[in-house]
Amino acid sequence: MLEDITGEDLTSRISSLSSTANYLESKLDSIKADAYTMAIVTYALQLLQSDRVDEFLSELESLQSVSDG
Repeated sequence: MLEDITGEDLTSRISSLSSTANYLESKLDSIKADAYTMAIVTYALQLLQSDRVDEFLSELESLQSVSDG
């Protein structure tokens, strides 16, 4: 847990998480047609507390199939 980490190690881990979020956020255009990938990336961004998670969630919801049944 990040609560148990201090100093330089904490800074390094936060930087790594930030880089991960930035990488995933940069992939929106290339993954937005694939609902499964969008779901996984949106979930990961939620865990990373990304500022763009709502944007990804909207894209994911736009892929939702609506049944007339």
